[in-house]
Amino acid sequence: MAIRNENKALTNYLTTNVDIVFTCVVIVCVSYGLTTAFENPFNGKNITELPNFDFSSDGCLALNSCNSSESFPIRRCQCDSLCDVMKDCCHDVDQASFLTPHDMPTQSQFRCTNVNLIDNTQWLLLVAKCASSWKDDKIQLLCEEIADNDDFLVEVPVTATDDNLVTYRNRYCAYCNQQYSFVSWNYTLQCFTPPTEDFSNCVTSVTAPVGVDTRICLPEVVSTCSADHKNKEDVQGCLYGSYSHVRLQYTSTYFRNLDCALCNGIALENTTCIESDDILSMTSTSLISVSDALLTSIKQLLFVLGNWNTRHKLQGH
Repeated sequence: MAIRNENKALTNYLTTNVDIVFTCVVIVCVSYGLTTAFENPFNGKNITELPNFDFSSDGCLALNSCNSSESFPIRRCQCDSLCDVMKDCCHDVDQASFLTPHDMPTQSQFRCTNVNLIDNTQWLLLVAKCASSWKDDKIQLLCEEIADNDDFLVEVPVTATDDNLVTYRNRYCAYCNQQYSFVSWNYTLQCFTPPTEDFSNCVTSVTAPVGVDTRICLPEVVSTCSADHKNKEDVQGCLYGSYSHVRLQYTSTYFRNLDCALCNGIALENTTCIESDDILSMTSTSLISVSDALLTSIKQLLFVLGNWNTRHKLQGH
């Protein structure tokens, strides 16, 4: 008799609280799904095995070479002809193949610029500063001070078609670097009201012409030591050592190499050679891989609980 009463009490509780039971079970399922996602392989490794501050590990070293199948910034350095100018070459780059034209802009003229592409935004390396010999202030403002300008062409990059193949922030930056042979990027204007004469109420989006290679960059990379760091070996390593950026964990702060991180007071265990987007991408892919099974389980759970709830109500429990 006591057992029957206990069963009846449990039945009544589950019947009247089926939503709570369902919610709890779903939470368990989702938690299981997330756990499963983090256990999925990434390049043959579990997430707990991904190289972190062990920069001598195979995983880190593989990302520090021109032989890597990854592209920048997953690969931690560059292997193009511009890396000689930007001082971000991988240690094993073939510099003998570089041919730097005499009119190539200097490193200080390049800016990591957030470009509004058609389907997203991306940080790209562009020449955004006039040559020091340039004297025309109006053109210089159109190149360097685009935020206060209504000419929508200031937001349309151009790429040189001669032997330097450099991309400039806009045609005015090309002009003030005496570059007159270029191809303009494709652009569209999205206007939320009837466009004004100068299109100042429109948003400009661009795409690179076919065959033009873009150079992805990191917006802020710490490349000097803190002023109070006195170890000359660390300073030399930071300034002149091979480029192989490291990231401060759980942030978007990058350092030119491990020496730059250490000479800015960053503990080794707080650095990583893994690009944060890699882990996010892996997690998203893994979650998608378990989503179908998880959704099927939830549907089955809904069906069972729904039938069970209806049956017990009809039976008067």
